[in-house]
Amino acid sequence: MLAHIGEWDGSTSEEWKARANVQKRKLDNGDPFALAEVYKAMVMRKEAGTLSGADRKHLSQSEQCLSEELAAALNKPLGKIRARMENAAIG
Repeated sequence: MLAHIGEWDGSTSEEWKARANVQKRKLDNGDPFALAEVYKAMVMRKEAGTLSGADRKHLSQSEQCLSEELAAALNKPLGKIRARMENAAIG
């Protein structure tokens, strides 16, 4: 999953509403790879300083879901997992 975060290089719509709808569908789906894509896209927008309110919500949701899953799977504390996720996203 961490590798997928690092390798994913998709793009998101510049129109906030279209982007929010796509991200929401991915979050609702619950697929870990889709969650990783939402997380990476929102981290990249955060780094660029272009997060909307919906983007902030989607970043928080994707980070929470992914970090909990990875912490359980890897038997590591949430803080360490979140740091690894951020390192994977930013590079």
